[in-house]
Amino acid sequence: MDKDLIARVATSTTPAASYVVSYAEGSYLWDELAAVAWLDPSVVTKTRKLHIDVSIDHGPSYGETLAWAPGEQPGMGEQLVEVLDELDKPKFYDRFVELLTRPTPAAPH
Repeated sequence: MDKDLIARVATSTTPAASYVVSYAEGSYLWDELAAVAWLDPSVVTKTRKLHIDVSIDHGPSYGETLAWAPGEQPGMGEQLVEVLDELDKPKFYDRFVELLTRPTPAAPH
C-alpha cells in the first residue's frame, strides 16, 4: 500500500474506500492479494510448489512461515502448497481499487 494507491481509492466515498483511506499505512497487501487472487486468479502469473510450515513456538519466531523446495523439507509434517511467485501488479491494483470503490450492494429484502 503506497500513497498513489491510497489516492486512487480516495476517489470514492464508499464505506470500504473511506475506511481504507482513513486507516491505510504503507504496508504489504498479503490478505488483500489473497482475496483478489481468489476472485480473479488471472492476477497470478506464476506459481510454484513449496513445502510450508508455520512456527507456533511462542517466542520471537511465532507466526513465521517456513518454506522448502520439494526434496529439501525436513519431513516433519510440512504441507506441499502452491505459492504465488509473480503477479500482474497493475491488474491487481486495478482490481483492488475497483472492489473498494464500487457501490455497496443493497441489503436483500
